[in-house]
Amino acid sequence: MADDPRCRSVVSGDAAAYPDGRIPNGADILSGWNERRWPSGDAAWLLEGLELDRAGEDGSTLLVCEVSDAELAARLGHPDLWIWNDRAGGFPSGPGPFRFVADGSLEANPAHVAAGPWVERVRDVHSAETDPALMLRLGEADVAVLYGRSAAEMLREPPDAIELTELPSWDKSYALWLDTSRRWLNDPSFRRWLAGAIDRESAAGFLFAGAARPAWSLISPARTAAAWTSVARRPVSPGSTPRLSLRYDPLDPHAELVAQRLRAELGLHGIELLLGPGSGSADDAADMRLVVHRPPVADPLIALQQTLAGLADAPEHVRGMLRSSRGLADAEARRAAAELVENGLLVEARLIPILRLRAWLAHDSALRGVEPGPFGRLYLERAYWKRP
Repeated sequence: MADDPRCRSVVSGDAAAYPDGRIPNGADILSGWNERRWPSGDAAWLLEGLELDRAGEDGSTLLVCEVSDAELAARLGHPDLWIWNDRAGGFPSGPGPFRFVADGSLEANPAHVAAGPWVERVRDVHSAETDPALMLRLGEADVAVLYGRSAAEMLREPPDAIELTELPSWDKSYALWLDTSRRWLNDPSFRRWLAGAIDRESAAGFLFAGAARPAWSLISPARTAAAWTSVARRPVSPGSTPRLSLRYDPLDPHAELVAQRLRAELGLHGIELLLGPGSGSADDAADMRLVVHRPPVADPLIALQQTLAGLADAPEHVRGMLRSSRGLADAEARRAAAELVENGLLVEARLIPILRLRAWLAHDSALRGVEPGPFGRLYLERAYWKRP
């Protein structure tokens, strides 16, 4: 729609409104995106290579330009680019069917232009100290996403009042990211031996009661064998005790369990693993990082790019390969490109998948209409109670 063939004109319509009735326009979107751009914004990787400009006297039109637009819609629809109004009372205000209220619950957005939600209120009863399966059994929760032992217990003895559905889009895959510039890990043989020394089957059973499976790829769950060439014997002298540091997300209880298991298991092979909380930033130096792959989009190229975007030392040639694949429009071609990029990291044991933690959606059998989306999204606007 623009003179420049690289550009698309995005015009605000009346499909959504903030709770105060105001319609989001191009000015809102542009200011929100600019807060998240280079060099350090939380969604900078999604906006990389885009030129953004606002057009129209009323600010209603946004001009978005890039070299290739094959993945433009998927990138701009990513939840990290969702636009929130000014935070009133500490709660974000969006143009969706619900709005936050003072007690942290959700109520219907009075200005939502589509049909309103069928439930009056949604109350979050999540607690890090409480087992969600227990809350479901006690009737203190109506819907939950279950992992690990909570899921295994519910599957083993499912209550009559609870329905369970496997939720692959919410699975979480854990992998080691290795800094190949550091001692020990700069040896490809050591990295491949390390990758093969991890007993994934026993870890899945011990940590998560079988509600997990060994992982050999982040984006191809069906893969059942390692891409790297195995090294049977530890390629260091018998008297050496390699010391390696591992950082993990302290807010993810599953990550902590996996990290502790790795420390115990590698200790049996003469590796001293020093654990600590951290991130993938350049200031948080570590030999290895435990990364979690849980993309909120289905596109495999964007999913892989998101996981690597949080790692300060991801190789530039890998980022370049991902950028060069943006012009691919065919779904199979995009998956093949993502698998090619990942395979290069797997073969060199730079990226070592460990476990895929499976997810289940559990809800009261009288609750209908809960629609799961990609990771992090449950659509509740058409949820309703079906009573006898």
